[in-house]
Amino acid sequence: MSGPDGAVAPLALIVHSGAYDRVAYAYAMATAAAAVNRPTILFLTGEAIRVLTPDGWRRLAGDPERQAGMERDRGVAGLPDLLGVAADLGIRTIACEMALRRLGLTAADLDSGTEIEVAGLVTLYGAATGGQTVFI
Repeated sequence: MSGPDGAVAPLALIVHSGAYDRVAYAYAMATAAAAVNRPTILFLTGEAIRVLTPDGWRRLAGDPERQAGMERDRGVAGLPDLLGVAADLGIRTIACEMALRRLGLTAADLDSGTEIEVAGLVTLYGAATGGQTVFI
């Protein structure tokens, strides 16, 4: 998808669900889009924001250890793998400031090994102008 100026339009994924399978698929979508050179933004809010804490994928709903094990056993890139790939592909990751406050977390609680921007919806909408936004 290109804008009128020929630039590739961004894909913004708003990830609200704290279920392992939904967060994992959001990361799969984001990494696939970035792999084909589409500017990609992951905006994590609600319970999904927990994935941005150290080993946070383990705190997601839906028996994440079992799901990650099944992915690994079947040769599928799982969420633990995709978290690192997302950073390598230059995906812009935004932690919702409102969700952090709601959950009693701060920027200091986030994984320091990953570049995470703390911002709100205004920042997201400004970055996603002219592109598509998907809510998961």
